Amino acid sequence: MDKIKFVLVFVLTSLLNNLVFGQNFPENIERQTDGMSALEKVQYLGDLCWALNEKSNDEAVRYGQYALHIADSLHFYNEIARISNYLGVAMLYYQYDIKKAWIYFRQALDFGIMSNDSSIVAYAYDNIGYMYYLHRNLPSAMEYAKEALGIFESLGEQRGMAYVNTTVGLILNEQKEHQEALDYFDIALKKHVAMENLAGQAAVHFCRGNAYLDLRNNEAAQKEFEKQIEVATKAGNDKYIAEGLKGVADVFFYNQNYREALEKLDVALDINKTKNDYFGLIESRIKKALILGKLGKMNEGEEQLNMAYEVARKLGLPQKIFDIYKAYSEFYSYPGYSGNPKDIFGNLFVVYDSLYAEYEREKLLNDEQRIEIARSLEQLKTELTHQQKERKFFYIVTFLLACVGLILYWRYHTARKLTYQLEKSNNKLNKEIRKKNEVLVALKISEKGLLESNQTKSRFFSIIAHDLKGPFNSILGFVNLLKKEHRSAGEPEREEYIKYLDESTHQVYDLLENLLFWAGTQTQKIKFSPERIPVEKVVDESISLYREAAKEKEIEIVINVDSNTEIYADLNMFKTVVRNLISNAIKYTNQNGRITLDTSFEKRENSKVFFFSITDDGLGIAPERLQNLFSSEPVESIAGTNDEKGTGLGLMLCKDLVKIHGGEIWCESELNKGSRFTFFIPVEF
Repeated sequence: MDKIKFVLVFVLTSLLNNLVFGQNFPENIERQTDGMSALEKVQYLGDLCWALNEKSNDEAVRYGQYALHIADSLHFYNEIARISNYLGVAMLYYQYDIKKAWIYFRQALDFGIMSNDSSIVAYAYDNIGYMYYLHRNLPSAMEYAKEALGIFESLGEQRGMAYVNTTVGLILNEQKEHQEALDYFDIALKKHVAMENLAGQAAVHFCRGNAYLDLRNNEAAQKEFEKQIEVATKAGNDKYIAEGLKGVADVFFYNQNYREALEKLDVALDINKTKNDYFGLIESRIKKALILGKLGKMNEGEEQLNMAYEVARKLGLPQKIFDIYKAYSEFYSYPGYSGNPKDIFGNLFVVYDSLYAEYEREKLLNDEQRIEIARSLEQLKTELTHQQKERKFFYIVTFLLACVGLILYWRYHTARKLTYQLEKSNNKLNKEIRKKNEVLVALKISEKGLLESNQTKSRFFSIIAHDLKGPFNSILGFVNLLKKEHRSAGEPEREEYIKYLDESTHQVYDLLENLLFWAGTQTQKIKFSPERIPVEKVVDESISLYREAAKEKEIEIVINVDSNTEIYADLNMFKTVVRNLISNAIKYTNQNGRITLDTSFEKRENSKVFFFSITDDGLGIAPERLQNLFSSEPVESIAGTNDEKGTGLGLMLCKDLVKIHGGEIWCESELNKGSRFTFFIPVEF
């Protein structure tokens, strides 16, 4: 009966497929699949989907969707998972539809779990990890990639291990662990060479080239990119040839061989256009714009950036849009640019608002997906319970029928058999339930990491929206006033405008510097690198930055620092803490006031520590404000004695940087009498 039902379903499915898909396939496909079983046909079409991605992606997608339709109608769960992985790759790498790729990879994972196919589950984990890498969610990316690597190693699957080692290397390189990334790339390359996988070899050479560029080893990077071009040419893979040419252009750019770099990029761009490689097109146009800027061709360079932005905007690629605006910033800093970049900053705020709204919408969609996954798992449990009840019923009926003829002989035998079968079935069901529970636990862990990441991003965007717009609006306002009234306004008015512009510009710079440093500490992108530091030199350099501000208020600065004092600390972090404390002291000290800097070494809990304190006789801090001074949330800044503006980030950043050193920071203050800020850090680590 079941066999007849299966044949009827297959016949009806074939008729439907011919109506829906038949006109889109060449006649020889029907001839080639004639005589195949349903499963063989699905497997054949799935293999075509994978093989044709590079040569004819549209045709590959049609074959994959056709195969997926047949597999779904006949409940070939294993094939649904395998082909979903193939279609996800097609959408991500060739059609640049990230959202559809994510749906296919999630489907591959779900059906891989249902069919108990560890290999397919591992490929889905790797693909999902790479999706997180593209969105710069590196902790989640590494979690999925390591899970995939563990499965492939247990299976001994060399091809899977090669791909996942490449993914892990990419994540490590993004985390600035370049040498460790190269170790993973070496493993991947050896496996691709052993399997004679030319496309895989070309991809790894590109990754190695970028890692060497990050290490400033341009000679090694150029060798890797040239090797990529050689291997990709053998494989007939134009996309990887274009990548290699762009990589060589990067090397020439850093070596300041701009014309040679431009020649390589033009060839890469022609290939990008021919292959509709939009990711490559964006990257090549960004680099070409920077090269044209170095050659003084500012209008042509700006046009390249505008074209790259249009492509990224149409495809809805937030990370690429951010890369383009970073390139705009670098481009406008080149000598020879005579335009007014205020429009690009205005557009930047619009893009931030748009991407923030998209981020909130995608977060809601992710929450809905998690709910849907949980609902699917619950439904699966219900189906398994129902199957268990059916099996129990079958065994009972069998037992009763057997008892009619051989009740005395079969009674004991049948009961024993029934017990064994039930125990086996229960063990299998319990094992499946445990697996599903493990998946639910993993989802909860992933959700927690996502929430923490979202909170950090929300704080970052709220600081940008609240604090960065104000100073920029002031700058733009005074620029417009100078533009309109620079002839009619008197000298005192112009000087006042320039003074406000100077103050707003310094405020923006201080905020950006603190903001970028703080963001780096939150995402672990800033590496802690302690070294021997002459304290007096750091103090003198920091005071020199604010000497004019102190001179304007006639503030006396007393430095009680021994010229031979040295500590073991991260230079950039220590400078940032000292600079913020000196800036605050000057800001809140009255006219003709006094600021004193003291340092000392003391014993604390059986170890030697370095103390640094700065004392002023300024405004002081109210008790209710003092208790929240070093909060993990940005604090609203109070205006200085000359109405100076603050960022609200400085003390929070100081606390994080001192904590990284294993120290503490605190403040003692009395309103209208002054404040004393003190921190200590260990002398040795």
